[in-house]
Amino acid sequence: MKKQGRIIVLICGVILFGFTLLQGVWLYQFYNASRERLRKDLNLAYEDAVKREFLLRCDTLEKLMFRYLTDTSKIRISSRWSEKFNHTIYRIRSMIDTTDRFELSLQAIDLPISQPLDSVYIETARHLAHSYRKENLEEHTIYYYTQHLGNYANTLVKEWTFDTARLRPLLAAELEKRNASVPFHFYYADKDSLLDQSVLPPGIAGRNQVASRSFTTFKQEPGKNYVRAVFDTSPAFILNRLKWMLLGAVVLLLAISYSFYYLITLLRREKKLSEIKNDFISNITHELKTPVATVSGAIESLTHFDGLADPARTQRYLGIARQELDRLSSLIQEVLQSSLYDQSGLQLREERFNLLQLIEEVMAAQELAAGSRLHISFNTPGGAVWVTGDRLHLQNALNNVIDNAVKYGGNPVKVMISLDTNEERVTLTVTDDGNGIPEKYLPHIFEKFFRVPQGNRHAVKGYGLGLYYVKQVIEAHRGQCSVISSQQRGTTFTMIIPA
Repeated sequence: MKKQGRIIVLICGVILFGFTLLQGVWLYQFYNASRERLRKDLNLAYEDAVKREFLLRCDTLEKLMFRYLTDTSKIRISSRWSEKFNHTIYRIRSMIDTTDRFELSLQAIDLPISQPLDSVYIETARHLAHSYRKENLEEHTIYYYTQHLGNYANTLVKEWTFDTARLRPLLAAELEKRNASVPFHFYYADKDSLLDQSVLPPGIAGRNQVASRSFTTFKQEPGKNYVRAVFDTSPAFILNRLKWMLLGAVVLLLAISYSFYYLITLLRREKKLSEIKNDFISNITHELKTPVATVSGAIESLTHFDGLADPARTQRYLGIARQELDRLSSLIQEVLQSSLYDQSGLQLREERFNLLQLIEEVMAAQELAAGSRLHISFNTPGGAVWVTGDRLHLQNALNNVIDNAVKYGGNPVKVMISLDTNEERVTLTVTDDGNGIPEKYLPHIFEKFFRVPQGNRHAVKGYGLGLYYVKQVIEAHRGQCSVISSQQRGTTFTMIIPA
């Protein structure tokens, strides 16, 4: 059994170690995959933010161009019918220099302008502003329809050039949308790669940093032709993103560890119960064989050795047989009673009685039974001590404790009983000067059938039920039972019950 237990513990340990190792490798790979996914998320966030910044600039420039085209003090739009093209021709003319003009046809409108700022005029200006956006701004070119209009467009582009101040809140919003809000800064360069983001200037990205791919700024400033975003991606941030995954892994590991621990605990408990059972069977077999052998011997003497002819001898043999049968009956009753306690619990017949008187009765009975082997003393508080409980069960419990002291004590054995009481509880202690109980057995001393291991020796009679019964009685009275012992220094049992 011991070898099998060690093998099971070893197997559980190997399985737990292997599972922990595999889970560690999986978590490490998952961490690296999460880091790569974060890198992609950061690049996508930066790309979307750059696109949004550019579209917002285009929206602003389109509105400003529309406003300029509808300012009749600077630009005047008129129309005429072309017989040659069979379309309306629109003329855009500078009011500052009337020779600065150009004409075009707009098939999407193709309606005459009756007067300045009429609905056709406004729609034509809006269409021109939108065409300017699509054909010029989004293509990063400026077409000079008129000198003044081209100059104005060029001025707008310079005023509303790429600016990281506008890009920063947009990028922060994109990062938050992707649950990737990490610190970042921008990096300008004169020359950079638009395709390979791994081609980085020295020092731009450290071990815990991710650099995006670069974008052209179209700024007309030295050193600012390209821009990147550099993100600080510390391991703590990545681990925080994986916190639920890590928590689940830890919970699973703890659950498996606890399952193995619980399995090993059950196996140890079964092993211990098996040892207790074997010890109990060994002891009770001896106890059963002794009265049976004695009765058999008495009957054989009466049968074969003319025992019936001698009435005195007959009475003596019958008395011995009756005594042994009573002992056998007592043993069977004790085992059955223990089983009954387990099934239906201890049934109490409570009454109000004087505990001091009960203790004195038990002392007198024990002194009579043990004779000179027992020296018992009683530290009494003086006066009656009244309690409510089952008198018979409490008397049996105290008898069992003192009987244990006599069985396992010296010769003679000294037993001291102390009684302490207050308004809430009564404390009864029984101390002997015997050999004591090894510390490792103290937690099991009140367990059913448990006896301190002594091999197969039967120098002390018992079945491992006495102290179990004591604990059942005290707890049935809503009390507590405890033991303190050290080898060669004796044992102290403490029983506490409500007053």
